[in-house]
This record gives sequence, C-alpha cells and structure tokens, in this order.
Amino acid sequence: MSPTFLDEATVYRLLERAGLATPRHSSVADGATWATTFEPGERVVLKGLCDSLWHKSEVGAVRFLDFDEAAIRAEAEAMRARLGAVGRFIGALVAERVAFRQLDGVPCEWFFSVRREAASGFVLAIGLGGLHAELLRRAFRAEPLQWDLGLTAPSQLLDELEASAFGALWMQPTRSGAPLVERARVAEWIDGVFRLAVIAETESIELIEVNPLVVAADGRLVALDGVGLSAASSETTRDSTAPNAALNAASSAALSTMPNAAPSAASREVSARIVSDPVVDGEATSTARPRPTLQQLLTPKRVAVIGVSSRADSVGGMILANLLRSDLAGCDGLRVIKAGVDVLFGVPALPDLAALAADPADWLIVALPASAAVDAIAEICARGGGASIVFLVAGGIGDGADPGGAQRARLEVVLHEARRSGGFAPVVVGPNSLGALSADLSLDSLFIPPDKLAVRLDVESPVALVSQSGAFLITRIDGDEQLVLRVGYCLGNQLDFDVADCLGALADDPAIRVAALYLEGFGATGLRRLALAARHFAADGRRVVLYKAGRTSDGARAAAGHTGALAGSYALERSVLRREGVVIADRFSDFSAALRWLGAAPAIRPRRVALITNAGYEAVRGADLLFEPLGAAGVDVSQRLALTQVLEAHGLAGLVAPQLPLDLTPMADEAAYCAALEALVDLDADVFVLSLVPLTRRLCTADPAKGAAFAQRLAELARGRSLTLGVVVDAGRAYDAYRRHFASAGLPVFDSVEVAIEGLRAIA
Repeated sequence: MSPTFLDEATVYRLLERAGLATPRHSSVADGATWATTFEPGERVVLKGLCDSLWHKSEVGAVRFLDFDEAAIRAEAEAMRARLGAVGRFIGALVAERVAFRQLDGVPCEWFFSVRREAASGFVLAIGLGGLHAELLRRAFRAEPLQWDLGLTAPSQLLDELEASAFGALWMQPTRSGAPLVERARVAEWIDGVFRLAVIAETESIELIEVNPLVVAADGRLVALDGVGLSAASSETTRDSTAPNAALNAASSAALSTMPNAAPSAASREVSARIVSDPVVDGEATSTARPRPTLQQLLTPKRVAVIGVSSRADSVGGMILANLLRSDLAGCDGLRVIKAGVDVLFGVPALPDLAALAADPADWLIVALPASAAVDAIAEICARGGGASIVFLVAGGIGDGADPGGAQRARLEVVLHEARRSGGFAPVVVGPNSLGALSADLSLDSLFIPPDKLAVRLDVESPVALVSQSGAFLITRIDGDEQLVLRVGYCLGNQLDFDVADCLGALADDPAIRVAALYLEGFGATGLRRLALAARHFAADGRRVVLYKAGRTSDGARAAAGHTGALAGSYALERSVLRREGVVIADRFSDFSAALRWLGAAPAIRPRRVALITNAGYEAVRGADLLFEPLGAAGVDVSQRLALTQVLEAHGLAGLVAPQLPLDLTPMADEAAYCAALEALVDLDADVFVLSLVPLTRRLCTADPAKGAAFAQRLAELARGRSLTLGVVVDAGRAYDAYRRHFASAGLPVFDSVEVAIEGLRAIA
C-alpha cells in the first residue's frame, strides 16, 4: 500500500500533541463552516491543502491577507478552483503570520524532519530552511545534520547541535550579545521531537517534515509549515490526529509519564521506547536467530562440506583442499557429505544430511546451486540439527540472479518457521559467501587456490577483516603484502547473519583490536544494530574502520544486483556510525592506509604529526595536509638546537632549516635520518612520518643488509621510545624489495606522504 499524504492541518495536530509550537490556526474540510479565531484586520496566511501537495507556494496555494471572513471565504473558493488540477482539494487553512527573530546576513529559518529509516529507526534531520533551502544547501554545501533518535541521548543531541555550524548561528551569542534562541528553548524543542517520534512510531507515520522552523518573538521555536507521510489509511490518520482525539493506548501510555516540566525525563522515556528492537536489545523472541559463540565462528572443532565432486578443481574441491591445510586435518575435524564413498580426497565421507544430524559439525559449507542449497538447509531444520553455522557459497538467493526473490523467500520461510516453532535452525552465513579465515586453526575455507592467493594469517595480528564482498576480501589480501589477519570473514548477502552479529561476536576476542569492514548495504535495523555493536566493540579503545559502498542511487542499484543489499542514505550512515567512533574511509586508499596504521599501532589517536623527508615537495605537500583534525608538530628551542647539531654533524648545515616538516634534502644518508629522529623523540607528536625518496645515492637501497639494518634501527628507536612511526618509500615498484625491509621490521610502509597522511586523517 502506498503511503498516505499528511497535509499541513494534520501535521499541525501531530506537532501540538507532542508539545511543539505551531501558529494559531483554523482549518476545515472543503464545504464545512469556518471556525474563526482571528481578529478583523489581523495579518494571516491562507493556505490551500491538496492531496500530495508538498510545495504550496509553487502552485499559488499560499496568500498573505488581512483577516476578513468574507474575503477569506472568497479566496478559499478561488483557490479550490485553481488547485483542482493539482490534486484532490482537502480544504483551506488560516494561520497567524508569526513574527520571528532575524539577524542580518544569517539564515534564520531551519527545516527539520522526523522520518522512519528501515536500517535504523526514527531519524531527526535538521538543516537550512525557507523557500530557498535547496539552493542554500548546494551553495554552502551545508548538508543536514542527522541523528538516529534511538541511539542518541537528548543531551548529546543538544550539545552536538550547539557545536555545529547550524547551531552556532542560532545558539551562540551575536555581536549584539544575545543569541537568536536560548539553549533552554532548544532543549524543550528537542524533548518535543522525541515525543513526536513516539507518536509516529505508535501510529505508523513514516515522515513528518517541517519547513520552516523559526524562533518567534517570544523565543519559542515555531513550526510554520509541515507535511508528512503515513503508512496508515487517510481515514485512520485523520481520525487519530483530529482535535482533542485521545492518544491511542500505546502512545498514551508512553506519554502519560512525561510532564512538560521535566523534558529530560520525557526524552529519556521516549528514547527508550523508540530504540526498542528485539535484535538490538537482545530480548529473546520466538523467531530470533541464535547467536554464534566466538568458538563457533573462529575455531570450529569439525567442518563438513557438501557439494564436493571428484574433480579437485571444483568449487567444493578447492574449499576442501584449503581446509586440508588447516589444523583440522590432523585431528579428525573434517567431513564430506557424499553418497557412495567412504573417503574422498582423504577425508571421511558421510552419506547424507541424516548422517550429519547424528554426528553434527560446527560448520557446514554448502557448495551447491541455489535451489539445492535451500533444500539442504530445509532438511537440516527438519532433522533438528547437523551444523551450528552454515556457509552458503552459491549466489542466486536474494540477488540479481534470483528473479522475484523466490529462493530468498523460500529460505527465509524455512528459517522463520523453524525458529517460530521452537525447532532447530542454524545460523546462515551468506548466501554468496566466499568463506572465512582464522589464524587460530590456520583455517582457510575460501575456494581460491594457494597458487592464486597467498593468505597471511597470524594469531599475533590484531586485525579482523569482515567483508560483504568476497572479491574485496581477497583483493585486499592479494594487493597488500603488509596485511596480516587474525580473522577474515565474507558475509555475502547477509540474509541471516550480518555484520552486526559478526562484530558482536568478534568483540569477545580481546586480541582483536581492529575490525575493518566493507559493506554495500544494511537490512532492516542493520544500521542501528551495527552502531550498537561498534559502540560495544570500541568501549575499551578498540577501533572499527568502514568502507561503505552503494552510496549513490546507481551504486545502490549495483549493490542490490550483486549482494541483495538494501543501500540507505550514506549521509545518515556516516553520521550515525561516526558518533560511535567508527573510522569512515571515503576511498579504498584511505581504507588501506588507515588499516595499515592501525594494524601496526591499534591504539593510535593522531593529532600532531612530525614529518621528516628528503624531498622538498613532500615537505610542502605534507604541510598542506596537516590541517584539522590533524596538525603539524613544532620544535621548541632545545629541540631546534639539537637538530642544528645533527645537521652540522652530518654536513647538512646551511642546506637544511632546523624546523618541521624537516626537509633533509637528497644529501642525507641513513645515519642523518636516525640522528634527526633521535633528536626529536621528546617532541610533542603523536605520529612520526619518515619519508624516503630512495633515488638519491646517499641511501643504500641496493644492499639488502644495509637496508635491513636501517629498518631495524628505525624500529628499535620507535619501540624504545614508544613512538608511532610510519615510513614512506616514494618510488616505483623497482623499490618493493627496499620497502619490505621496513615492513619486516614491523613498521607501516606507504608509497607516498599523501597516502600516509590521508590514512591518519581518516583515523583522527
């Protein structure tokens, strides 16, 4: 059913129920008798209300008049005639012309909306308003601020609004002394917004949009115009919002404890109500999927594979070959489901899923076509067991290869019915999942052969890489020799097990300090659930890095065709997740650079950066990049003296200025670099970037022993003084061997100063 349009009179009543101010007004349906509340000659606004009319001024549905009942009636009739071609005429509304506060040169009209987002919940957006809101947004690049109301405390919202450019315009003192609006007034208004969200939740309202919102002469925030959308029928919506109508039972219960005198308490109550979600809150429900343990996710004791043919190069065969290189192979931890054989490729075989139910595994990897894969899960559910986690390798379930979503719907019904009835249903990873990697068992369940992909796993690595796309996972591994993982997981379509589930489980492993995520979209409540999982993961200083694809409408369509992702508003996603401390990488290069820094120094919180280089252009470019939130470290008198002595000792006096960024010129050798770093170890800097253009003869790049010794010396200096040090080797692929010396010493290595500092900017 398409949403029902909410006209201005209906929206006014919703706002008033939430305790939000509207103009004094009077409205009736077409043909009814006006009930006037205005004095003769009073300045008023007459507005024509039509179904699906979002912008009244564009079609002549707004007139500014002095109140005269006969003139109002005549103009309302004329307006009804004019608007007949626009849509069904609902009626006319007369409202007072509100005198509002203004400041010369300052936009004094806001818009705000409260809307339901499938991936999160009710979202508040605030931006520049008025007739020219869109023009102002583009001209000033002033994107609306957005908050998920279920994740945000009212006090946090108030503080963030006041600190923003929008809030500063209204809430900070002006040259005349007084702000446009008092902070207490904004706090009251925020409280009403939370109440409005409860009303919207309980009455199936999808959107309420107000433009403009102004500060009246008496200091109140007043909504001058509003429209909306409801999932309920027009009759239901208008009945529930009629003047003096009782709140429905749920809304009344929620609001009855919220006196206007205690806005903070009201907001807390509202926030608690609209955040409620069975998955988010961890409440047990009859259809909730089981939550896998960390052991089940990363250290399965037994793994079974179905779909292995006699050909070693089949998908199932390549998966099995990789599993045979894991620790499971030596402890009777592998099984193949295949009728007619006792052993396949040296692995014991079970004839069917009935045998697996009698001798269950932690994992079952299903390398079957889509329809057969769904059949297999249906049988597992029917038999009451077989595997705790099922990996679906095949696509064609809920993506572009599943016309009409028939296979997805079939699988969802199977899982839902099993859980609803209290029966068994596994956690399903995928569909379209490439598999998983775990250093604890040297486990690789991908179907990529080792001669094509060198997977680097290490139990000492702090990094987990979780990707919706298998190709992204393996290209990051293949393209970055420095990327060593503790865990790698490909989620695929996230039909059942999603990124929030995965991050929540990984949080139980204290050795994982960095979770790097690639996502193309969120399912229902997925954004909110990920935000809460990130909040939990990062509570003890751990970091989450995200690259979110599917940001544009075209990207979202591509994501849906590839993984069945439900791409949402990137601005909202970015806003919500950054508040939870998630590092958002806008480019793949930023993602990789941030991950390289965090892999070497998970606790890094860069603010001040010291750059040492031998190239003037790198010093200049580096300085250009050290703006908010980063800054360039500076030297004090004693450090300047120490640098001067270093330069003199290495024949660089007169060539190099003792300042930061420090350009040592191509005349500097390894000893000069080390001495300069030693002279600056007490610098007030969070990060040191040491950049080498290796084309100078002064650097011994062709001698492996000297290159390794230089790298080890730098690493020892960094470890000895607890410095975070990154190295740049700014040259072509011919110098990859030289780069490896520094990487082998445990230092993050980059190809340019720009990449290194942009990685720091992403983290900061």
